[in-house]
Order: sequence, then structure tokens, then C-alpha cells
Amino acid sequence: VNVLSESMENIISIGETILVNMGEAPVLLFIGNTVFFKPLPLILFILISALVCTAVFAFISKHYIGIVTASHSSSNKKYKAVKSEKKSLTSALTRKELSRFFSSATYMLNGGIGLIFSLGISIFILIKKSMISELVEGLELTASPVELIAPIMISVLIMMQSMNMISASALSLEGKSFWIPKSMPVTAREALLSKSLAQTVITLPVCLVSAVLLAIASGADFKYFVMFILITLASNVFFALLGLALNVAFPKFSFTNEAEVVKQSMPVFLTMTLQFILSVAIIVLNFVTAMFSAGFIGTLITLVLLSALSVGFYFVLTGPCARKYESIDI
Repeated sequence: VNVLSESMENIISIGETILVNMGEAPVLLFIGNTVFFKPLPLILFILISALVCTAVFAFISKHYIGIVTASHSSSNKKYKAVKSEKKSLTSALTRKELSRFFSSATYMLNGGIGLIFSLGISIFILIKKSMISELVEGLELTASPVELIAPIMISVLIMMQSMNMISASALSLEGKSFWIPKSMPVTAREALLSKSLAQTVITLPVCLVSAVLLAIASGADFKYFVMFILITLASNVFFALLGLALNVAFPKFSFTNEAEVVKQSMPVFLTMTLQFILSVAIIVLNFVTAMFSAGFIGTLITLVLLSALSVGFYFVLTGPCARKYESIDI
């Protein structure tokens, strides 16, 4: 009790000191006296507050209807007729798939993780390209540095792109609402192609940037630069078709959250495994051919292989997979 009493006395003494110093400013002195509950300033403060509130209330009561129903004049706008372009069903369905991807953090992180690695590693290699060139020159091989570095860089690019598995869960994510797209006037071919096209639209721009960065880092000449671009196109198309084909073969419509489909489903596991095996095989192929001064032949074989697989899986997707899609009933 004594400590509390002493504290209150100290506060009051400090407040009185402040009031004395504020005496030079009448407004501050009035506010200070009101805070310390001086009778006259406190009564005056209450009367002023009540007077202001009464005046505001009277003004609003009198002019309320006018304020609410007030109409503000606006300048006449001139409307210009424009021609609206008709969008295809595939384009509309692709936009729907893109919207689903960018609205789910789980889907983006697990389905497009390869994009982060692709861009990040490409930038790192570009910064450290001098170190890579010195390492290759230290091997004292008969092949030129470009003939060795460029094929290996292309293989690394494919490995990073193989981590993208967006289409591998695109069909399963329809879930219990799968009957909605099935009831729409859309063919199975259009529905499936839109899902694979969505992955290509998402991954291709970033992968092309990575391809250009790696081409610059490897010192690629024109022929290798073209191979960087063409192989990137072929690998993105193939991975999109492969993932969706496996998803149609092993759909998973019953789940409690998206993570089960995107991370733990059979199509995702098979897609990740097959794409990894293919990437390792391409790395071995390009490394061996580069060691024997035939790096361009290795990249050419890679391009032909990925292009053939893309064409083959396109027909698989529009044939057997389309028929399986039509037969699915949940």
C-alpha cells in the first residue's frame, strides 16, 4: 500500500510539473487540467463535447435524406463497339486448368518444382561458366570445350525439366466433380489435350529462358543453340503427355486433400520415376558421345528420341486414353 501511495504521489508531482511548463500554452494547460480531472476544465470539456455532438446530430438529421439521395452528375461516356473473338473449347479448358494450378499453393509447389531448379541452376551455371570452362580444359580432351559442355548442359536441362509433373495429377484433381466436365459438350480429346497443354504453357517459357542461359554459359554455337531450343520444346511436350497418360491410366478421384493427389498418387510416382530414368539415360548418352567428340550426334539422337516419344504419346492420349476417359464413371 505504501509503495502504491508513493507511486501515485510521484505521478501527481510529475503531472503538476508538466502543467506548470505547459502554462505558457493555454490550450495545452486546459487539456492537462482536464486529464487530471480539475473540476472547471473537466466541466468545460464535457459541455464543449456535448455542444459539438448536438450540432453534428442536428445537421445530419436535417440533411440526411438529401445526403443519401444525392445524385452526382457524370460526363457522358462514349461507348465504342468492338468485335469479340470467338475462343475455342480447348482454349477455354486450358484457361480453367491454368486457373486451378495458380490457385493452389500445394499444386504449384509440387507440380512445378522443376521450374525453380531450372531457372536457379541455369543462373548459377551462367555466373560460374568460367570455372566450368577451366575444369573442362583441365581434362585435356581432344574434343573442344563446346563439344563437351553443350551436350552435358542439354542433359542437365532435361533432368531439371523432368521434375515438372503438373499433368500427372490434372485429371485426378477433378475429384468428385468429374461428372461436370463429363456432362459438358466437350470431347475426350479436347479435355485431355487442354490438360497437357496447360502444363506446356506453364513450363515452356521458364524452360526456354533456362535453355538460353545454359546455351550462353556453354558458349554454344548456332547449331547447339538451335538444339537447346528444340530439345526444350520436345521434352516439355513429352513430359506433359506422359504425365497425363499415366493419370488417365491410374486416376485417383477419392481424396481428402489435394496433397494426396499431387504428392502421393500412383501417376505422380510413375511419372517421376520414368522421367528420371529417361533423364539419366540421356545424360549417359550425351556424356559418352561427347567424350568421343560426337556430342552433336548425341544431342541429335536425344531430339529424335524425345520427338518420337511425343508423337507416340499424342496418339496414345487421343486414342486409348480418350476411350478410357469416356468410360470412367464415378
